[in-house]
This record gives sequence, structure tokens and C-alpha cells, in this order.
Amino acid sequence: MSGATVFSLGTEVLTIQRNVLNQLLSDGVATRILDSAEKLDNPAAAFKLSELYANLSNAIWSELKTGSDIGPLRRNLQREHTKRLVNVLVRPALTTPADARSLQRMNAIALRQQISVAMTKPISAEARAHLSDSMDSLSEALKAPMQRTGA
Repeated sequence: MSGATVFSLGTEVLTIQRNVLNQLLSDGVATRILDSAEKLDNPAAAFKLSELYANLSNAIWSELKTGSDIGPLRRNLQREHTKRLVNVLVRPALTTPADARSLQRMNAIALRQQISVAMTKPISAEARAHLSDSMDSLSEALKAPMQRTGA
């Protein structure tokens, strides 16, 4: 494979990853999941927004638990996830449900802790720099005052 082919593949993969994250982390999906419990005879059996966010985070950041090095395609996916976490913490849309914001804040705190632990393990310089940058972004977002958009 030539360098141009690898770059093109990486760009295509990133586009797909962005589109999937945009859909899964959208305010519309969050609202539908939160409302779904009210429509069931057994609300406890409903799929929960906390499950979506936790499962998604665990899948995107699986290397943190396995101790594996993080390749370029996975780092790109993790950066996109981090961007979305930061945005919902600092600049949530008026349509962002309060439960979605608070769950994402909780997930950001947990992720920051997992990254801290992972940085003590032997990983490549690229992965270490990526994790350091991700942790800094999450820390700053968690400290920053929230800014409402569209208000």
C-alpha cells in the first residue's frame, strides 16, 4: 500500500467514525432513549442512556483496560469521542437533555481516571502523547464554566 492509499483509508475510516458518533451521541437519540422508559409496562427493562454512553466509551477506549498500545485509527476515534465529551460539557446545545449532560460529565471523570492509570503502563510515545492530550482536554472541560449555545 502506498502512503496515499493509507491516508485515504484513514480519512474514510475517520469519516465513518465521525458519522456514527454524531448519530449515537445526538440529542435526538438521547431524548428518545430517555423517553422510552415511559412507554414500557416495565420501565426498568428499558435500554438506558447510561448503558449507551458506558458501552460506547468502553468500546472506544478498550485499550485502557487491556494495556494494549493505541494505533493511529483508534487514536483518531478516541480524539473524536473526546471532542464530543468536551463540547457537551462546555457548550451543550439547548436541546441537550440534562441527564445526557450529567451522564457525559460522569463518563468524562471516569475516563480521565482510566487514562491516568493507562499512562503508567508501557506504551508508544505517540499513544502516551495522545493520552496526555486527551486527559488535559477532559480536565480543562471539567473545570470550565458551562456556556449555553443559542441563548
